Amino acid sequence: MGIAYSCDKHSGVSYESWAGVVTGNDWVEHVRQQVADPDWPAGDRSLTDLQLISKDSSIGKAEMEQVVALYRAQPAKLAQGRAAVVAGKEFELSPLFQIFTSRHGFRLIVFTDMTLACKWLGLDPNEAERSIVRLRAKLAAETSQQPHKKP
Repeated sequence: MGIAYSCDKHSGVSYESWAGVVTGNDWVEHVRQQVADPDWPAGDRSLTDLQLISKDSSIGKAEMEQVVALYRAQPAKLAQGRAAVVAGKEFELSPLFQIFTSRHGFRLIVFTDMTLACKWLGLDPNEAERSIVRLRAKLAAETSQQPHKKP
C-alpha cells in the first residue's frame, strides 16, 4: 500500500503510517515529499505506525543512505525532539537509522504498544489512534483508486 503522513500543527505532532508492502524506493519518495512540505514537521514529536507493514517490505542500505542524505540536507526540518515508532513484533528498525537520528538530536524509540508510545510522547492515545486510523483509511483509498495492472 505505502506510506501516509499528516501534520497536526495545533498539537505539534507529525503522524505517519506504513501499510502493506513498502519498498526502499517508496520510502525515499515519501521522505522527498516530506522535506519539501512546508508544514512538516508539525513540531517536536513524531508518531509512526508500522503495525500493518508487510514482512515482504524491503529497505536496503542504499535507500537508507538516500534518506539520510535527504534529511541531512534539511537540518532545519529535523526538530530537536522525540520520535516513537510502533511496530509489530517481527519488525526491526535499522541500527543505522537509529544512529543517524540520535546524531541530529532526535530521540527515537521503537515500541510494540501504541499506548506506551503515546505516554512517552505525551499524547492522548485516543487522539493518536484516530489520526493513525485516518492515515490508514487514506492509504486504503489511494490503493483502491490505483489502476490495476493486467497480468
